[in-house]
Amino acid sequence: MHRGAGWVVALCAMATYILNANAGTFIDPLSQPAAPSDKIVHSRLMAVAGNDRTLVAVGPLGHILVSDDRGQDWTQAPSPLSTDLVAVRFFGERKVWAVGHDGVILHSEDAGRTWVRQLDGNQVLDILRGQLDRLAKSTDADLTRTRSELERFIADGAAKPFFDIAFLNEDEGFAVGPFNLALRTVDGGKQWQPINTLTENPEGLHLYGLTVAQKKVWLVGERGLVRYWDSAAQRFKSVDTPYKGSYFGIVGGRGTLLAFGMRGRAVRSIDDGRTWTSVDTGAQGAIAGGTEMSDGRIVLVTLAGEVLVSRTQGATFKLQRLLKPMPYFSVVQAGPDSVALVGALGVRIESLM
Repeated sequence: MHRGAGWVVALCAMATYILNANAGTFIDPLSQPAAPSDKIVHSRLMAVAGNDRTLVAVGPLGHILVSDDRGQDWTQAPSPLSTDLVAVRFFGERKVWAVGHDGVILHSEDAGRTWVRQLDGNQVLDILRGQLDRLAKSTDADLTRTRSELERFIADGAAKPFFDIAFLNEDEGFAVGPFNLALRTVDGGKQWQPINTLTENPEGLHLYGLTVAQKKVWLVGERGLVRYWDSAAQRFKSVDTPYKGSYFGIVGGRGTLLAFGMRGRAVRSIDDGRTWTSVDTGAQGAIAGGTEMSDGRIVLVTLAGEVLVSRTQGATFKLQRLLKPMPYFSVVQAGPDSVALVGALGVRIESLM
């Protein structure tokens, strides 16, 4: 799974804000559980993830959908808040994490049926204030810049989103967002620590996507940013690629890594990220999501309503034409030859050619 482009998320947040303002009242989404709705399946959804049996989709207003039959039927799961959710991720059969606006991290221990809040924006601000206090006496030039960035970040308040989350194992996970927002946990999300000084991102670029491949956590973002977590050095290390635009996501497995983003651009590595080559995907729109199937096929989806399938581990792609395309934000395998697609008009299950 990979969520949609960060600027799409920002536009969605603005739309929600305008609707609330026009209504004349403000209800803190962190304190308001998601409202039940029978229209979610056909309304905008931002991300989908799954295991061998279960699919979970998330979207605006804290909405969470669960399917136990590979997407034929969906049930709304209770959500403890009504802030927009933009990414969701399984680890194993039952553990699921979702992230979104207002610094929210939700966790499920039962494959998405029930959820608890692990973190929100107010707690994120407390974490960053603690980091700022620890750096207060440093005279290091880089840390002085970090202090200034932290001060601005804290002054802006608690509304900043997380764009993605990924877990290397049941305990060690990472969550990332705008302006170099990056946190790490080593206890399954009970506690989170800032790692914004460990991303090799002095410009404070947005961090959009994460994946786990070849036993490493990979990170992508603005201006060609690609990083991997070096467990020995306990930091993210920089990787150079031939594209310097924004990457919105990255998929990997079976020896291949594929980073994708703006203008249908993608780059591919078959040597664990040491070298990268550009891939002609044929896409017209920004690639917002991607997944690798169990048989090695790679599927990408775009904001222009395109579904692109590779049977060559990302070396070449073919466009799959669908009868009723929509802007797509995320994709995941739903069956041996089918995928679940989420986007502007909800969730659909489509067979692959």
